[in-house]
Amino acid sequence: MTLSVHDFEIRQRLLRAIDRRDPWEAKDLIDWLKGHYPERFRESEQLSLAAADFADEIAREVADDPAFPKIVDNLLAISAALREQPRN
Repeated sequence: MTLSVHDFEIRQRLLRAIDRRDPWEAKDLIDWLKGHYPERFRESEQLSLAAADFADEIAREVADDPAFPKIVDNLLAISAALREQPRN
């Protein structure tokens, strides 16, 4: 998968942000995405699924990096929580 510069920037900023305050909750990720990238993560009924997919992607990308084991676990927990949320 080739990332655009914008997608790479989103991932790097999120990793820095989540590393500052671990663990995050699902709401923290949603709020961060809406606050930093509203054009990409618009308010919709699919926002939780998009955020869950995003968390899974990042967790897979850094899974083998020894600097991020807690962040990977946190992102996977967030993804699971977002997928369990009831849909409107």
